Amino acid sequence: MIILKNINDIDGHQAEDIVLKQFGVILLAILRKVVEETMIPLEDGFQLHITLSTGVTTLMNNSSNIDILFEQTDKALYKAKYDWS
Repeated sequence: MIILKNINDIDGHQAEDIVLKQFGVILLAILRKVVEETMIPLEDGFQLHITLSTGVTTLMNNSSNIDILFEQTDKALYKAKYDWS
């Protein structure tokens, strides 16, 4: 958090937003790799393979409309799901 505060203080909110977005991209890539490389052994030699798709959005202009937030997140989820295939 101290690093983000320093970025914000020196370069402003836009620079901090860029860093946070890149961090999110990296974190999701690592999480996806870990989850998708996990094979769960089942009975009779079968294995369960897991995939992960995530949808992320932000509420702009201090909007408090939760329906808009869910709609945007749902669109981001489907985009992630089908763009990754």
